[in-house]
This record gives sequence, C-alpha cells and structure tokens, in this order.
Amino acid sequence: MTTECIIQDIELVRTETSKTLESYESTLNVILDVMNRYKGIFDDLKVRLEKVNSQIGNVTGNDNQVDEIISISKESIGILRRLIGIAKRSRLYSGYKTSLHELSLTVDDFEEHISDFKFRHDTRSQSRINEILSGFSLSL
Repeated sequence: MTTECIIQDIELVRTETSKTLESYESTLNVILDVMNRYKGIFDDLKVRLEKVNSQIGNVTGNDNQVDEIISISKESIGILRRLIGIAKRSRLYSGYKTSLHELSLTVDDFEEHISDFKFRHDTRSQSRINEILSGFSLSL
C-alpha cells in the first residue's frame, strides 16, 4: 500500500466523518427545536392551570369568574388531549406508555371535576333542579 493510498483513505474517512457528524447535528437540532416547542406548550399549560387553581378556591359566585375558569380549563384539557395524541403516535411511545396512561386518567378526572364545577355554579340548572324537587320530601 502506498503512502498516496493511505492519504486518500484518511481523506475519505475524514469526509465521511464530517458528513455523518453534520447529519447527526442536523437531526439533533430538529429534536431540540421540537423539545423547546413542547416545553413552551407545557410552560403555558402550567401557567393556565396555576391560574385555575388560584381562582377556583376563591369563587364568589360571579358568573364571569366561573366562565373564565371553565374556559381556561377546557382549553387546557384540549391542549393536553392533543399532546397525548401526539405522544401516542411517537416511536418512543412504548417507553412512556404507563406514564402517559396515568396522565390521560388525570386529564379525565380534571375534565370530570370541571364539569361538576360548572354544574354547581350554573344557577339556571340549580334553580330548575330545585323546582323539580320542591314537591318531594324524604321520610324514613
């Protein structure tokens, strides 16, 4: 093997190594961009849910306040459901399937609690139920 052949082989290895590194770097940049985008979504969700949490304990019966809590909650639930759907389509789904299932159950519970909250603060519905039940009495 001549020195010239060794030099050519070294150049070929150097070129291929550079191409491979550029490819990996490009892929890694795409992954980091996606992670940053989802981190932003989760940061926004955190702020929304903290707002709901702080407001829900101080509800005074104000319809605007109740409507805002319900609106923020429904938007947050929609975002969470979309994120869960995206995660389920991921190649990595099997690695976090259990955690994602727990998150899904938690979102279901949150949605149920918000429905109950909405019903408890819907004065028209409460009045209607009171009208229906006004003629009944429970005796033991």
